[in-house]
Amino acid sequence: MRTVIVILNRLIAIAVAIAIDIAIAIAIAIAIAIAIAIAIAIAIAIAITITITITIAVATAMAVATAIAITSPRFSSTFIFAMNPTSGGRSLIENRLITILNILDLYSCNQ
Repeated sequence: MRTVIVILNRLIAIAVAIAIDIAIAIAIAIAIAIAIAIAIAIAIAIAITITITITIAVATAMAVATAIAITSPRFSSTFIFAMNPTSGGRSLIENRLITILNILDLYSCNQ
């Protein structure tokens, strides 16, 4: 009878040890999953930061280009204030405004 009790005690000890090993393995797996989730969140945050930085850089470059185009006669020939040689020396924006005024004038005459 003692032998049976000793064997049962050893089996119980082995079962408890296996259960503890399984619990430790599960805890390690959960810790790894949390670490991966944190790494993914950090990667997403870095990607968003890079996107915002690129957007700000592009907007700044566009603002600088516009400022140069408006203020510098040397560069303005490539932008909206360019002189149109077929319009009698008026700029493109002046031609657009004249076109809009003509359309409004025609519209008001038809009323």
